[in-house]
Parts: sequence; structure tokens; C-alpha cells
Amino acid sequence: MLTNDKTKKMIAVLGLCLVLSSCGGDNKSEAPAAPAVAPAVEVKPTEITNSAPLGTDGIAQAETFDQLKQHVAAGNFFVNTNAANYNYVSYNFSKCNNSKGKFLGIFTTYTNSCPETFIRAVSSGTIIREDGFSSRQAIIDDLMSKLNSITPVPHPAPNATVYKISPSNWQFVHNNSIYSINFSYPLEANPVYKSDMTSGEYYTFTNWYGANY
Repeated sequence: MLTNDKTKKMIAVLGLCLVLSSCGGDNKSEAPAAPAVAPAVEVKPTEITNSAPLGTDGIAQAETFDQLKQHVAAGNFFVNTNAANYNYVSYNFSKCNNSKGKFLGIFTTYTNSCPETFIRAVSSGTIIREDGFSSRQAIIDDLMSKLNSITPVPHPAPNATVYKISPSNWQFVHNNSIYSINFSYPLEANPVYKSDMTSGEYYTFTNWYGANY
């Protein structure tokens, strides 16, 4: 039989164990919080310093030859939203002849004859052109090839190779022909004008037509 002293000691030890157990339960370490997930960052293309601006009406505006090339390379041409209502759209052109009378380099007469027409079309998304370019990128590549091949000499210099008619309408000389790029017209219709500097023959955009077949 345990003595009173021993009994008291055992009760005290048991009590201390219970207290320690209880304290250990209160001090259990909590699981670390999950690391915060960083918000997704939108990656944007690198912006070009002094990049070519768009006009307030959304039409590309080029004040310099470099800006002209930037807009062409980016395909920043007018988008014909009405064309979305049709599965066939044609951009119509006239082919014309100039008859000029010359006297010591001075034009004395000037008459026009436009006996022929041709079209550039988009049929169910397929581009059809007289020059064989059947995609937007092919048209852009051809225009850029022409622009990159010339040394820009602004009008009105005697040997001018580029002429800014307006910020959205530029002319340039390539292989003895004058071309007109106009951002107010769809890419599929550009260049909207071409003139042979020797014969005077030229073509020019006239109108467009849409239909569903």
C-alpha cells in the first residue's frame, strides 16, 4: 500500500503530465499558408518609337516615308465592314489610255479613253487578283518589296520618287511606273492606281460591288 507521501507525489506527477500534454496541444504549429499566386501579366508587343499613327477616323496616317512603310507592313488598310454581308465582293478598276500632243515637252492636248475594265475580288474569303497575289500577306510583301527598292526623294524635287498627296494617300515611282497606295481603301484593292510613265496608260479604282451566290 502506497504511503500518503508517495500517493501525493504520484498525483502531482500525473497532474504535471496532464498539464504538459494540454499545453502541447495548444501550441501545435499551423500548416504554412499557400504562397500567393501572382496575377497573370498581359504580354504586349514591343511598341515602335514614333510609330505611324492612326487618324481619328481609324484611317492610317503617314506623314513620312518610314511611317508609310510601317503601315503597309502592318496591313493598316481600311476594313470594308459592309463587305462582311456578302460572300463575293469585287473591287472594280478602269484601264485607260492617254493621248497627248507634245510640242517641245509641253502638253498641248490631253484626252482620256478607258476601253477596258478589270476586277480584284474576294470570293468566300479567297482573294482573286489580276497580278496573281492570293493572300493579304502576298499583297503586303509585294508592296514592301517595291517600297524597299526605291530611294525616297520627296516631291517637288525634279527627280522625286515619292509624293504625299495626303497622309492616307501616297504615290511612289517603281520601274518607270507610278503607283498609288491609299489607306482609305481595302488592302485587297491596293495599289488603287498605276500609271506607265512612258506610254501614259494607267488603271484606277472606280467602285466596289457585293453579292451573295
